[in-house]
Order: sequence, then C-alpha cells, then structure tokens
Amino acid sequence: MSSCRQRPRPCPYSSPAVSSLVSASVSSRPSVSHQSYLEFPSASLSLLSPQLSFTCKSCILTRPTPVPLYQSETAPKWIRGAIVGAYQFAITIGLLIAAVVDNATHLRNDTGSYRIPIAVQFAWALILIGGMLILPETPRYLIKRGQMGKAAAALGRLRRLPGEHPVIQGELQEIQANHDYEMRIGKASYLDCFRGNMLKRQLTGMGLQALQQLTGMLFLFHSLPPSFLSPLPMVSLVY
Repeated sequence: MSSCRQRPRPCPYSSPAVSSLVSASVSSRPSVSHQSYLEFPSASLSLLSPQLSFTCKSCILTRPTPVPLYQSETAPKWIRGAIVGAYQFAITIGLLIAAVVDNATHLRNDTGSYRIPIAVQFAWALILIGGMLILPETPRYLIKRGQMGKAAAALGRLRRLPGEHPVIQGELQEIQANHDYEMRIGKASYLDCFRGNMLKRQLTGMGLQALQQLTGMLFLFHSLPPSFLSPLPMVSLVY
C-alpha cells in the first residue's frame, strides 16, 4: 500500500503545562485564540508534506487546553459541571468525525487521502478563534487585575443582566472573596502539587487518566490497523 493511501493518525497529545503558564499570565480567553492560531502552521506543514510519513515530523503538538478553564470561569454554577464535561464529549465527537473523514478518504490514490482529513482541522480552529472574538473576558481574570467595572460588564453580558443587578453583584463578591482568600494563602509552586492532600488529588487524577487510556478507545481510533479488522464481517463493511 502506498504512503498516500494510508490512513492518517492525528496527534492527540498536548502540552498542558505550557498552556497553564500562558493562561495564568494572559488569561484563558486569548490563550484559546493563540493556541488555535498555532493549528494553522501545524496543519499547513502537514498539508504541504509530499508524503504521509512527513506529517508526523511537521506536527506541532497543540490543543486548546484552556477551553475548560474558560468554561469554568464563565458558566453559571448550576450548569458549570455539565458545560465543562461537554469539553470531553466534544473531543469524542471530534474523534468520531475524524474517523468518518478518514474512512471516506483512505481509498484515494492521491495525497488527498491524508490532506483532506488534515484540512478539516482548520474549521475547528476558525470556530474557536471566532468564538473568542465574540465572547467577553472572564470576570475572574478581570477581578484579578483589579478591573471591577469591566468584570461586572463581562459577567452581566454572560448572564444577560445589567452589571448593577443584585445577582451579578453577589457573584462578583463571591469571586472577589475567593481571589482574596487565594492571595492570603500566598503563592504556590509546582512542588506543592505533590504535597499533602494535593498528592492524593494528583494520584486520583492520574489514575483516572490511566483508566481512561486502558479502555482502549484511543487505540481503536488511532492505532488499530484496518488489516486486523478485515476478518470481521461486520467491521469490514466500515473499513
């Protein structure tokens, strides 16, 4: 099988540590836009690759990880968990769309077999960039910068209420109280993530991520060769 007929495998990895540092300095809203901008040179280098084997070498490992952070800082409390959880659901839907596009193009005998699936990435980057241009800054970041007036306006826009509304003022006071509490505690380092109760939380999160990988879904999506599925009558219809 020629290289142009092989099914492309997306790079599902990211750099959350770098994303957290950028989000802490410039907030989550521009961080989402900046990481979406990085998708263009990454996908463009892969599109310009003459062979599929070069696409992995030209792949820049990016993912808009500040998205759930922006969601958690802007969503109302009563629906915050569902909205943040929808981020993982959206990733799964994206994997499904990628599998459908891969299956529709993997029999092509030209470079479109891998360039078309890679080009689809531009659509999601444009959606994120366009959404961040419309959506306001997070109230928590504005309060952190001491801009209470802008924080009230941003929160009022998110809640569709005037900035002087008692609900808006009460939520701003809660955000301000949480920020003041964090300031009284003092600054922390990354080593504090592995001390005391935080170590238990870290191990719990790492265990959940490990169990998620052990389900084998990423292996089925990205790494399972079609030849393994060809003897199966029902699955061979898809591949």
